[in-house]
Parts: sequence; structure tokens; C-alpha cells
Amino acid sequence: MNDSPGVTPRTRFILPDVRIRLPFEQHPRTAELEEQCARWVHPYLTEYFDGSPLLADRYIRQRIVLWGCVCYPHTKDDRALTLVNTMLPLTLTDDSFSRPGIQGSPDAVIRLRDRYLTTIDHAENGTPDPDTAFTAGRALRESITPLTRQITAPLAQRLWNSLREVIGTAVTEATGHNQDPVTDFATYLTRRRANLYGYVVADLTECALDIDLTRPLATNPELALARDLAIDHMILVNDLYSFAKELSSGETMNAIWIFMRYENLPLQQAIDQLARLITDVESRFTTTRDTLLDSPAGHDPDIRAYLRELGHFFSGNLHFSRLSARFHGDDLTENPIAPGTHTVRTIPTAHDT
Repeated sequence: MNDSPGVTPRTRFILPDVRIRLPFEQHPRTAELEEQCARWVHPYLTEYFDGSPLLADRYIRQRIVLWGCVCYPHTKDDRALTLVNTMLPLTLTDDSFSRPGIQGSPDAVIRLRDRYLTTIDHAENGTPDPDTAFTAGRALRESITPLTRQITAPLAQRLWNSLREVIGTAVTEATGHNQDPVTDFATYLTRRRANLYGYVVADLTECALDIDLTRPLATNPELALARDLAIDHMILVNDLYSFAKELSSGETMNAIWIFMRYENLPLQQAIDQLARLITDVESRFTTTRDTLLDSPAGHDPDIRAYLRELGHFFSGNLHFSRLSARFHGDDLTENPIAPGTHTVRTIPTAHDT
């Protein structure tokens, strides 16, 4: 285990029982959308995994589409499939930077980053991309482009730019932060808002609802804070439920690792501190939301709808994080992982056969 203080694949820990007050909902077409998206994305995944339909099937079993259905439960019907079709290509974009031969190699990471940025430029400009062999790039372009045709030009530009930002951070993420290390929690959280696709998925909330809050988000600090708190909750929940997998493989971009490494906390204290932060972020969001709803901005139906959907972002991501094989391994049953005593174990990555 690479630089993970005091943690081995046999380390035991107690997973806290994280409660949430914000309501949970699920898109009424979830089962249909998961099936349709799986059919659409399967050829791309098979090609990406060197012709292996079994690895493609395994990737789909992470149920990333479910994440979209529980985080955007009020997605308009005219874009429901278009929206969820972006879920797996976005995840694949992230995972492609940890592919063997890419991760840990600055030159390879930079080449991959540049391929994505070129693909995004061609997609935004509507010009052909000559890099036809770039499977993950094609999947990203051919999922995002149809969605941008259903949203306003300012929101589409924000979405493309959010993608550029997250891909631009991949160099630091995939090469081990050697040139720009994270040494405190505040810096960590700021950086993760970008490189965990925080602003991308926040933009998708507007896409889902057929609204454009470009101006209100730029001019109303409380509204921007509500968005950032939703992103922060996603980051921290993901850290809680993915840390055992990440620490077992030597990944260090996790709040628990930051607390252990730079605040000298034992593993269990770091876990418990993270759980308290998760609860605190939800409380801060509800306070911010209620303040907004009681203000003049709260009379705007688009802002009210946005705040409601951000609340589902909290509950939906927590629901997904408890039951995805992405965090807990292929042998996870359909039952969510339960609070209580668990053991750190090595969990295969998407590229492990």
C-alpha cells in the first residue's frame, strides 16, 4: 500500500451510519433508462476494453446510470435518455487516466489530456475529429453533443469548459501530485470540486431541468454556495465509501488520507471526522437553501427547482455510494453496504482482469 499510513489490506474499521434528512427520489424510468443506456454504450466499452464484452458488462454493472437517475430524479422526459447516456462516458473519461501505461507516466497523461481537449474543441465547434481511434473520446463527444443541442448556448459553453477544467487537472491527479502536492483539507476540497467532476455534474442539474442559471450563479453568492455545498457533500460521501478501495491501491486523493497524513489522525478518527463533516455540510446546505427560498431569488421557479434537485443530489449520491460495485467490488450484492465493522481489502479496478 503506497504511503497510506497504518493501513493494510487487513485493517479493520467501523463504517459510520451516515444519516440524511434530505428526501430521496428516483426517476420513474430508471430501469428502462439503465437498459437503454447499456445497449448504447456497450459497443464503446467493448472497443475500449480491447474487444472484451465481459469487461464491458462488468463496467456497466457499476450502475453509474443509476447515479444519474437518483441525483436528477426530475429530469425532463425529452432529455432523460440523452442525459443518462453521458454518465458512463464521463466515468470512462476519468478512469482512462488510470489505465495501465497511462497512470504514473507524465508524458502519457499529457498526451491523453491533449487528445481529450482536442476532441472537446472539435465537438464544441462541430468539426470532425480526425482521431477516430480514440474510443473514450468518441464516446464522450457522442454523448455530450446531443445534450448540448437541448440546452442554451451559455449553459453548453459552461459544460464544455467544466469538462476542459476537469481534464486539465488530470495531469496532477494521474501522476501522483508530485509537482503540486495537497497538504491540507481546504486545498484538497477546492481541488476536488474540479477533478471529481463537481462542476460538470452541477451543470448537468441545469441540463436535466431545462433551465439556465448562468447569470444567477455568477451574481448570487448564496446560490453558488448551495451548489458548492452539494459538490462538497458528493466529494466527502464518495471519500467515505471509496477510501478502502483507494487506500488499498495506493491512491491518496481522499479526505481520510489527508486527515491521517497531515493531521496525524488514526484511521478510525479520520473516518469519524469525515462522517461529522458530511452531516455538517448537509446542515449548511439546508440553511443556505432556506435563506435563498426566503429571499427575492426564491420567487424564481427555476431557482426553486434547482435547489430541490440539489437536495436530491445529496440523498441520491449517498444511496449510490452505498451499493455500487465501483466502490465495494464485484461481489457486492444488491443490498447496500451496511454500517459496522469492515476490513480493508484489495478491490479490482476497471482495468483489472
